[in-house]
Amino acid sequence: MAAARSIDPAETARADVLYRALDSCQRQLYMAGRRAEGLAVRAEMLAIGRAQAEVTGHSEVRGLEDWAAGLSEEGRYAEAADAMTELVTAMLPRGRRSGALAWSLLEWIAALHDAGRSGEALAAFETLVGMEAAEA
Repeated sequence: MAAARSIDPAETARADVLYRALDSCQRQLYMAGRRAEGLAVRAEMLAIGRAQAEVTGHSEVRGLEDWAAGLSEEGRYAEAADAMTELVTAMLPRGRRSGALAWSLLEWIAALHDAGRSGEALAAFETLVGMEAAEA
């Protein structure tokens, strides 16, 4: 990770290289049971994803799904639901994309349910069912 951090910030590939290094690091931290450190690395990944989205103009922010999962694992359900809401809101206009949207919708529904936001979870489920019905 130190090598990725040492790349000149002006280098266009720096963000991608650093993101991949951080992703590898967070996986190792979680496997070692060092959850707080892993979540901190995921926060850094999300910051990179937000910066890249701002530069490119993409509405989907890389790192939101991992960030939401980490928040949920720590019992921070409302924050996880908000992160998944942001992700799914950005994904919906682009459509199914090989099932990625359906899986994200399921994760969003679970996050909303865990946060005690049953009305929103039901509406999200209706979105999923409508999308699947249209596909069928």
